[in-house]
Amino acid sequence: MYREDYALRRIEYNNIDLNIYVDRKHKVNNEAAILQSIIEDKKETQKQLLEKLGKLEGLEYQIAYKRFV
Repeated sequence: MYREDYALRRIEYNNIDLNIYVDRKHKVNNEAAILQSIIEDKKETQKQLLEKLGKLEGLEYQIAYKRFV
């Protein structure tokens, strides 16, 4: 809430077109959602990799760990 108030005050003070501000805000929100999705996918991949590493033993484990971790 504070950030939105601050942004609106800047818009008024700097005479920024409100439509441009809204378009930029939507673009940033979309990019943030895409990045969040990528992060979640990478976390899931990491989880799967660690599960598979946990099933290995001895030399296989050491080789896989050094290769992927």
